Amino acid sequence: MLKKGLVMVLSIILITIIAGCGTFVGSGGTSNGSGSTADQAKPTQLTKIKVSIPSASVETTDLYVAEKEGYFADAGLDVEQVTASSGPELLASLTGGSVQFANMGSTTLIQAVMKGMPLQGVSVTSDGVPYYLTISSKWAKAKGITVNSSPEQVAAAMKGARVGITQPGSSTDILLRVFLGNYNVSVDKDLTELSVGDANACVAALANDRVDAFVMWAPAPQLAAAEDGAIAWNLNQVPEFSGMLFANYVTTQKYIQENPGVVQKFTNALAKAAQFTLQHPDDAFNIVKQTMPDIDPTQLKFGFDDHLALMKDGITPSSQAYEKALKVYEFVNKGPVNVTLEQAFYLNATK
Repeated sequence: MLKKGLVMVLSIILITIIAGCGTFVGSGGTSNGSGSTADQAKPTQLTKIKVSIPSASVETTDLYVAEKEGYFADAGLDVEQVTASSGPELLASLTGGSVQFANMGSTTLIQAVMKGMPLQGVSVTSDGVPYYLTISSKWAKAKGITVNSSPEQVAAAMKGARVGITQPGSSTDILLRVFLGNYNVSVDKDLTELSVGDANACVAALANDRVDAFVMWAPAPQLAAAEDGAIAWNLNQVPEFSGMLFANYVTTQKYIQENPGVVQKFTNALAKAAQFTLQHPDDAFNIVKQTMPDIDPTQLKFGFDDHLALMKDGITPSSQAYEKALKVYEFVNKGPVNVTLEQAFYLNATK
């Protein structure tokens, strides 16, 4: 009887030991051989966040790569992308609390901070302007404009034109005013500026002869070039725009204070995505193609390559690039803008 009792006790202990070990086998595998220590370390419950972007664009390649390559999931984040047609709409979604982060131009961020909005950039994606002045084939032919025309020639050709933007106060509006103003062409006096809407609306407006040109990010200009024979003139050819800090991810100061860990995880994932894109551009482009399957790959590649040339090796804003962004906005503001780099950016997240 004692022997049977001892056997039963030892059996229970053995079962308990096996159960306690779970599926662990060796030093990193699982009972079915498909797991790893890294897999087991992944967060089981993801933090949900929303990121507002200005429509599908090569400008947000890092966002697509971070999602596809699993950098967000590895960081414990479940990221949902929502679209807004312009900088003001991006600001509204951010300050209204419907999203936690937004991708916007530095001029929009500086303008918001100057007005007292409690916002800060947390990651930089490019130094240089990833926008184009897209000119209809009809207007370009009449004015003798090509993709190789000088900034002076293009600015002069815009006199009398109908130029589409997303809406007043947006990056499309600001860039147009700064570019033309530097060559003594007034948006208010020398041409007609029209609020058209998002990228798709701009392409349609050009095709339907409602505008002679529009300002927009890729791939809309390349799509117009394919459909209409339009000239997609790269605004980064303007000296004032070359090398300026431009595209950023932004959040509210309140969100930074309440969720510093989430902010850091988000920026770390973006940094990994940027590094992946620079090291594996072909793989990154394939991800972009999957994200925008309706765009002709040849035209999409033009926009992607231009974006790649502007990408930073890292996500930290440089003081030199920020100073160029300040000068651009000072032109629009018609006076000094007292917004420091530290006020505009939460630099702890970019290190």
